[in-house]
Amino acid sequence: MTKESIESLKGLEKEAVKEIDRSEILRKLTTMEAVFQEKDLFKEAGIALSQRGKGLDDVKAEVAALKHHPDLVKLRGQDGKA
Repeated sequence: MTKESIESLKGLEKEAVKEIDRSEILRKLTTMEAVFQEKDLFKEAGIALSQRGKGLDDVKAEVAALKHHPDLVKLRGQDGKA
């Protein structure tokens, strides 16, 4: 292997670690149910990010970003609490 081929492989590896598709995570969560909990969001984000070699801090950041996604609506109970 040459230095150039190693650098080329590193470039391919970086491409594989792109951001996750947030719409895909939301689609997975709402395929069978219209409502989901934050723990479900953590689970799906965790799966997607772990497949890219990311850790817990990345999952927390992604969940925080997903919670502000324009397609999400936070539901409240009759008592007005979340």
